[in-house]
Amino acid sequence: MIMLGMSNRMIQPGLRLDAIAMESAGLESAVMESAGMASVGHAVLIEKRVPGWFALDSRTQLTLLGMGCLILAAVYSVAVDKVGLAPAGTISLLAVFVAALASSIGGFAFSAMCGAMLFHLTSDTVSVVKLMLLCSIANQAMSVILIRKDIIWRNLTPFVVAGLIGAPVGVWCLINTKPKTYIPIIGVLLIVYSVYMLFRKPVDGPARRFGLPWDLLAGFVGGVTGGFVASPGAPLAARVSQKGWDKTAQRTVVQPFILIVQFAAALSMVLLSKPASGFIDIDGPVSSTAAPWSSDGTAAITEIMNLDATAWIYLPLSLLGTWCGIAVFRHLTDRQFAVVTNLLLIVSGLGLLR
Repeated sequence: MIMLGMSNRMIQPGLRLDAIAMESAGLESAVMESAGMASVGHAVLIEKRVPGWFALDSRTQLTLLGMGCLILAAVYSVAVDKVGLAPAGTISLLAVFVAALASSIGGFAFSAMCGAMLFHLTSDTVSVVKLMLLCSIANQAMSVILIRKDIIWRNLTPFVVAGLIGAPVGVWCLINTKPKTYIPIIGVLLIVYSVYMLFRKPVDGPARRFGLPWDLLAGFVGGVTGGFVASPGAPLAARVSQKGWDKTAQRTVVQPFILIVQFAAALSMVLLSKPASGFIDIDGPVSSTAAPWSSDGTAAITEIMNLDATAWIYLPLSLLGTWCGIAVFRHLTDRQFAVVTNLLLIVSGLGLLR
């Protein structure tokens, strides 16, 4: 508040007030009006609207940010396609950007969304899986860095401990069972649960019954699905949405959990790979007639890290989409975030049904 003579005036957002004391009250009003000045008693206030980004409301800022990111992604995609570095074309590059943007709003389901698009654009499934693995880890790492100050470790710890136990179990199931038999069941359960959560009546107060046992169960199941179907975030997102936490508290559990379980699942795959016994086949257990793993299991990690140059071309778009999605997340209400979470759970379920 600025006091001028015997009068005062509140400073409004987006305005700068310059006060010039006037000794004479007989100054021509026409001159004052043309200069944009308002007289208050024996004082004159000059109002000038300050231009710039911070004078805009949050919705306008978000709209301009989204348009800027989309234009940048489109220019990058066209440029890369022109020089022949995108085998699947411009659409595949934009698909990675869209998947990263949409999934990073809720914090998970990148692989489900990205795979649903890319598998229809190219027949090279191995390259798609490698691409999704690279971008998913990079997206999660970037997200964790951006939200690191909000992480409450006491909320995260039970889930992570259980997830680290579940990840090797999931990898063992992947190697020794028939995943194609069970994956659709998980997808259906996710879809049914998410549709129910979308249309149920809001309940008063958080669901805290059996808090720690349910947290440990969700973490374990997330670890199992992370090693089994590469989807650790869905079970955890379903659980934390019931705890009465706000959107930030939910995200700061789901996001680090996914990143940790991804590394645990990759390590488990290396350690549990059977020596000279075969490869992992989604239609059944390890096949002894297929190309063998090396005796120390390093063939698994070698295959994962054997990324061609084209996979790295997609990474900038993935990170750009992640950054833009987190910006959108910060503008959501808790209710809007809950809707986004359930929609992403439905997408995850549909991805498991393909």
